[in-house]
Amino acid sequence: MNLRGPFVLSKFVLPVMKQQGNGHIVNIASTAAKRTWANATAYHASKWGLMGLSHALHVEARPHHVKVTAIVAGGMQTPFILDRFPDTPLNKLQDPKHVACPTSKPARSNDYANGKSRRNAHSPIVTVG
Repeated sequence: MNLRGPFVLSKFVLPVMKQQGNGHIVNIASTAAKRTWANATAYHASKWGLMGLSHALHVEARPHHVKVTAIVAGGMQTPFILDRFPDTPLNKLQDPKHVACPTSKPARSNDYANGKSRRNAHSPIVTVG
């Protein structure tokens, strides 16, 4: 799901976004795409693959004014982490809502300089991962 879902969805939406001449695909990666720990081989492989997919999509989509972003979020308060690492203090983990909500309308890089916090509503956004 971590890699197949974004791959299949991107396969269908990227041609539409290219035709429209704009869009933004946002993939939710993980620090598991940057480092590893025991007993999570499949998860690591999927998140490393998602980073590779995001980089490749970026190169393919950029000439068509379609942005591709991979968010590398830290540890989340999810069963995946809590079941594997029950001694992890909850205050060291993020609430998934704090990552999920902002991705619904990612900001453009120049929005911060202009004091804006939301993306232009006319560009289609697909968030996967």
